[in-house]
Amino acid sequence: MAQSGQPWEAWDCDMYKPLVTRCTLASDFTIRYGEPAGSRVMPSHSQLDLNYSQSFHINRYRVQIVGDLYNVANKQTGYNYNPSKLSAGFGLPLSHWAPRLFQLTAKIGF
Repeated sequence: MAQSGQPWEAWDCDMYKPLVTRCTLASDFTIRYGEPAGSRVMPSHSQLDLNYSQSFHINRYRVQIVGDLYNVANKQTGYNYNPSKLSAGFGLPLSHWAPRLFQLTAKIGF
């Protein structure tokens, strides 16, 4: 899987200073769009996922074992960047892609 970085922009109340007397909470609509939309881009993300399945018969039953390995290289790229210039964490990712995960499944058919 490969995904290009998503665009984002900073939120800042400085451009509204003549209209408001003080900066308010980061969720307030008056501080959004401190720069043109899409001015910044998050880094791209790619990961490799593997799948192996094996089917066999036991008496009259069909058994299938499936193994899935997600994010083989354990690459945890950040996304959902903090857009508020009022925050100490401005420009830092608030979320990361999931770490490596192995999943084993067994199916029995009658």
